[in-house]
Amino acid sequence: MIKLSEEQKMVYDDLSMPEKVAIFLIQLGEDATTSVFSHMEIDVITEISRYIAMAKNVDRSVATAVLEEFYTLLQSNQYIKSGGL
Repeated sequence: MIKLSEEQKMVYDDLSMPEKVAIFLIQLGEDATTSVFSHMEIDVITEISRYIAMAKNVDRSVATAVLEEFYTLLQSNQYIKSGGL
């Protein structure tokens, strides 16, 4: 897990889930974002797109922490689907 400075941790902790999704999608790139958006409602796409437009200068460590969070969520979901719980 990436180590965040106190300032980075405060920024990370203040992120809403739509902001984290926006940061995640920025890291994935345009093609993946288009694919993800194809499964969402227009109002959700609009909200996340607004955050994408504002999140262009996110600290690299904060962005990495967001990626790690989504990776952990994915791993947990796969564990549950495989009968882990």
